Amino acid sequence: MLRSTLLFASRDIPPGSGVTNDTGGAGSEDCLYVNIYAPKGATNTSSLPVLAYIHGGGYFAGNPRSWPFDNWIQRSPTPFVAVTIYYRLSIFGFLSAPEEPGKGIYTGKDPELALNAGIHDQRLALRFIQRHIRSFGGDPERVTIMGQSAGAGAVGLHLTARSANPTERFFRRAIVQSWYRSPFALPAARKEQWEAVSNSVGCSSKSSTVAHTLECLRTVSPVRLMQAADDGKKQHGGSLWSWLPVIDGTLFKKNLASILHAVPGVDIIVGHTTADSASGGTPFEAVVNATYPGLTLADLKTLRAMYVEAGIAEESMATFGLGEAVFRCGVGILLRCDQ
Repeated sequence: MLRSTLLFASRDIPPGSGVTNDTGGAGSEDCLYVNIYAPKGATNTSSLPVLAYIHGGGYFAGNPRSWPFDNWIQRSPTPFVAVTIYYRLSIFGFLSAPEEPGKGIYTGKDPELALNAGIHDQRLALRFIQRHIRSFGGDPERVTIMGQSAGAGAVGLHLTARSANPTERFFRRAIVQSWYRSPFALPAARKEQWEAVSNSVGCSSKSSTVAHTLECLRTVSPVRLMQAADDGKKQHGGSLWSWLPVIDGTLFKKNLASILHAVPGVDIIVGHTTADSASGGTPFEAVVNATYPGLTLADLKTLRAMYVEAGIAEESMATFGLGEAVFRCGVGILLRCDQ
């Protein structure tokens, strides 16, 4: 039975570090690390609850350094262990060729090739927690997975993967903050990105097969690949062009809106943060048009009029316009999907 309760969190929260999101310029794929925060005096017999945090950033940016948990550990009245997870982003974490899962290059013959590599990175970290967190004072039977924005989207994906493979139980509870509802499609939907990046780095021709293009991409430096991915996103605009998780036919086979039905025995908290879509002063029309490039000028005028009628101030309009569509509607879907 689902119990839904509206709560307003205290404003007295531990401060963040102020580190901004990192994008582009990757020098290596050697980035699979975890940060572990434990109370002073914790031992392998402490059996403390564990919080595993997945950072946001639209699957193309972000860094666990932006969310240090040392203050949380020091100020929490209940001792716990926190783990923040690094994972591959953008083209390194979510490259997908325009072929069907299980066919072409995705037959499983290449052990280094997998759709949703960034999600597999996170699963590897969660598996590490299960195997080793006792050494840091944590209890692998009391793990809560938490994420914000794209991190919340990843939590939803892990809930879905959990229902597909119940033998691997990485967590018992989940916290979803401002779920980023990225388009969740088959790899073929990324054809435009695949071709644009391949052309940009000189790995595409009319006679090239997907397999040949992939082999060429593997010879390109990480810095050049990341710059090509960033340039394509800037040129085409909007989050719809980003490299994102896809339906891979193995971990993910179903609509994410069904996850509350699909995961019995997992307690889930769903909500959104106060300024989950702060636009930094960007005009309303620019923010909404970049997110939904198919909207007409008349559509934008209609949306603006609705926010004006609702009493939303000009300086807050972009934040509300983006936040309601991208983050808060996702929260509503999760809260209603048991009905």
